[in-house]
Order: sequence, then structure tokens, then C-alpha cells
Amino acid sequence: MTTVRVRLTLIYSGLFLLTSVILLVTVNLLLSQALDRRIAGLPVAPVAPLPGVANDRPPRLPELVDEVISYQWG
Repeated sequence: MTTVRVRLTLIYSGLFLLTSVILLVTVNLLLSQALDRRIAGLPVAPVAPLPGVANDRPPRLPELVDEVISYQWG
């Protein structure tokens, strides 16, 4: 049998955890959408390879957005 204090503590802790998770998910989804919209509006210009640098292709902007979001979640 638990006391009223323990029950209230568990309820408030659970509500705080639930609210925090909802807030984090909302912020991350809004950030993802905002980045996608800003990138979609950028002009696309060809990138010339730099002399003396390996021919690795630079990361595309949508890939960078995905990396930012995955980094933020992790």
C-alpha cells in the first residue's frame, strides 16, 4: 500500500516525463520542416572540384539536414 505522497510523486513525474518527450518531439519535427523549407528555397549551383583535393563529392543539403536531425535525436 502506497501513501498519497508516493502516488502524487509518481503521477507528477510521469506527467513531467510525458510533457518533456512531447516537447522534444515537437521541436525536432518543426526543426526538420523548417530546414527542409529553407533548403528548398536555395538556388542550386554546380560545385567545381578543388584542385589537389580528392574527388569526394560534397554532401548534398538534404543529406545534411538528415544528419543534423539524426545528430540531434542521438
